[in-house]
Amino acid sequence: MELPVLLDAAVAALLLITIGYCVVLYARLNEVRKSNTTMKKLMAEFTSATERAQAGLLSIKSTGTELSNALGERIDEARALKGDLVYVTRAAQSLAERLDVALDEGTTPEQKPQPQKRRSPKRKNGVVSKALVRTTSESERELMAALQRAR
Repeated sequence: MELPVLLDAAVAALLLITIGYCVVLYARLNEVRKSNTTMKKLMAEFTSATERAQAGLLSIKSTGTELSNALGERIDEARALKGDLVYVTRAAQSLAERLDVALDEGTTPEQKPQPQKRRSPKRKNGVVSKALVRTTSESERELMAALQRAR
């Protein structure tokens, strides 16, 4: 009789160990379930943040395209104005040279020059020298000085 009792005791002990292991396993499974729920929440938040970021990038891209187009138009306008300014500057330079020659000869630009020998303005690097420009007022002298500096 002792042998069946010993075997029953051994089986009972193994059953207690199995029950203890099941309790520990159950506790760990609960932790995994809680972590799984937390992980699902984090994934939902991450997905939402990713979608917002994509929408923001699309908005930035469209704004960049609009700004690029507007800047291109401004650049085209600036190039057109540059051409106009070059033309006006050349015309003003030509007029200034004619006025300088007319002042040297004592005529007005509308009058034909007298049959004297025409003197060409002395130039230094393509600029009429200051000595040939006759100004009568302080504002004219300031304007001429500003024009000389701008070149």
